[in-house]
Amino acid sequence: MTKFCECGCGKEIKEYRRFVRGHNWRGKLLSLGTRKRISESMKGRKRSEETKKRISEELKGRKRSLESRKKQSETLTGRKQSEETIRKRVEKIRGRKQSEEHIRKRVEKRRGRKQSEEHIRKRVEKRRGKKHSLKTRKRMSESQKERYENDENHPWRKKENIRKRVESRKEGKGYKHSLETRKRISESRKGIIFTEEHRKNMSIAANNAINPRYNSGYFYSKKMQKEIFYQSGLELRALEMFEKDASIWSIERYNLGSIKYKMNGNYHSYSPDYILNKKIVYEVKPKWMLKDEIVLAKIRAGKRYCKEKGLEFRVLTERDLKEKEQSKK
Repeated sequence: MTKFCECGCGKEIKEYRRFVRGHNWRGKLLSLGTRKRISESMKGRKRSEETKKRISEELKGRKRSLESRKKQSETLTGRKQSEETIRKRVEKIRGRKQSEEHIRKRVEKRRGRKQSEEHIRKRVEKRRGKKHSLKTRKRMSESQKERYENDENHPWRKKENIRKRVESRKEGKGYKHSLETRKRISESRKGIIFTEEHRKNMSIAANNAINPRYNSGYFYSKKMQKEIFYQSGLELRALEMFEKDASIWSIERYNLGSIKYKMNGNYHSYSPDYILNKKIVYEVKPKWMLKDEIVLAKIRAGKRYCKEKGLEFRVLTERDLKEKEQSKK
């Protein structure tokens, strides 16, 4: 005659037993002292791989009731994990990749769910002042780049989103932070030291945002053994010409301080483009821009400043570059 566990789980047991091991406690409420004693006795005990596999199989497909989840949530609320526990958990999941199916299910489950204002506030307060390590920032950057390149549905790549961004830029619209938010961002960024590569990327991005028509980047000068920043294709051509010219032994971005000029009753600052051989200051501009009043005011101020300092001021246009390139041929 087959005998089953008396807890109602439906598992077969031997004739001389009443329960499967541990099932006699099901449904019973243990006192705090008993639970603490059981917890102490279980500390340090490790389950075998076979036991863990069996437990995993038993729990598959089992769904906890809403009441059970609520009780567990209340029990864990306010409990803080030790640094050792957090470290072990992080080490365990490090390098583990979720399957596409698992990611899809998780996304579908969270779609449309909105976090409460209280939850968002707590999350922000918890992370305030925390800084990611350089290794973590690099890993996050790489994962976002990979996602952008491989995911056709990435928000940045959707045509509708791109169209909206372009239109908002044309109209001068965009999200503006409040004065308080800007102040907080400023305070949080004080003391941050950016790498040379990061500063270069920011400089190029800022220039492209201001002048989207022009190309900007860095030109490597063999004479100077370093990279020199340029803000347009015309400046790049000028740097290439300077590099080939044997009479030029020093090429630098202008670094002697800003030049003041007056326009419409107000004073403004201006910096030329390059200084060659420590004494020749160059302003690189297209020919059509020399008719602009602001550009002419800058050039006049530049000539006056250089004369006072014993320097030579020159303006270089695309026509001048073409003439010099042809003369060398």
